[in-house]
Amino acid sequence: MEYSYYTLHGGQVDNLACEHCNFDKFNIKGKVKYAFLFLESIPFIPLKKKIILSCAKCQNILNNSAIDSGLYKSIKKNTFKFYFILPMYTGLFLSILALAYWQYVNHQENLLTQAHIQSPRKNDFYFINYHKINKNTRPNQHYRLGKVVSVNDGLVSLIYGGFTYTKSSSLVRDVQGGMTYDARYFNADEHSFTIEQLQNLYNDDAILAIKRPVNNRLYGNVVIDSISINKSYRSLAEMYNDKGLAFMTYSYIESNLDNAYKYFLKSSESGFSKGQVNLSKLYLGAGEVDKALYWLDKAAVQGNFVAIKLYIENCKAENGCDKTMFINKLKDIGYDVSSD
Repeated sequence: MEYSYYTLHGGQVDNLACEHCNFDKFNIKGKVKYAFLFLESIPFIPLKKKIILSCAKCQNILNNSAIDSGLYKSIKKNTFKFYFILPMYTGLFLSILALAYWQYVNHQENLLTQAHIQSPRKNDFYFINYHKINKNTRPNQHYRLGKVVSVNDGLVSLIYGGFTYTKSSSLVRDVQGGMTYDARYFNADEHSFTIEQLQNLYNDDAILAIKRPVNNRLYGNVVIDSISINKSYRSLAEMYNDKGLAFMTYSYIESNLDNAYKYFLKSSESGFSKGQVNLSKLYLGAGEVDKALYWLDKAAVQGNFVAIKLYIENCKAENGCDKTMFINKLKDIGYDVSSD
């Protein structure tokens, strides 16, 4: 929190005498010290109020202790009127409104998630804290996506995404980046739950949220797969990336993870931005932020939205990473990311 000052002009008082020039009129100023969080022009809360009396003739500052206490209180009361001080709480009011809105949105999202648990549908997307479901996970394998593939006789069958992350926000990035559009993003194994079991998982914070696509879209992107396994490839780099995704289907097998690295690296070295992002995610999962940032930079200069977001999100974790320089470089080649 930072601090600044605001000055109020309170007119004049004429029943005092200047000790320097004996003039009887003094200009009144009220000085308010306030705290602000981000913008100095938006005060958060006033902290201290002070009256300054200066001779209207010689500008001598009068010592407040020499003023009659009753007169001083009267001047202070008239200067710091309620409607003058009220704007000094702007930041506090905005924060309260933002907090109330955030709580409202969360409440609505929780109600919607509860409704989706009670009335599940195929292709519902589950945002999962997987560590609460399977304790035998690696330290960085906490969050992953799930998707409903069938609802039969009260049983809901889910398949899990092949990628796991340390941050739940990375799940949103995958959806926004169109990763889930490829059928091979999700593992083939189905996991069945009753409605009661899903409710218990939600109560235990294992299910963070459930999102239902509208017209096959979520967060503005098409998320329901329609890619044929026998698709034709425009380049070897695209094929290498898909091979890497195929190995990620069973990433818990060590050799498959090694092969995924190998094919994502081939795709990345051939300049395919999606391959570069997938390789970066593996490096992030392994804690190798420097290597991840290297490939994210390569993908970002191609305009890859996910790469730009991931780079900015993880830049602070790496010494020597300059987010401002990165953003300016993208601006120079035509990508305006000032709002990201």
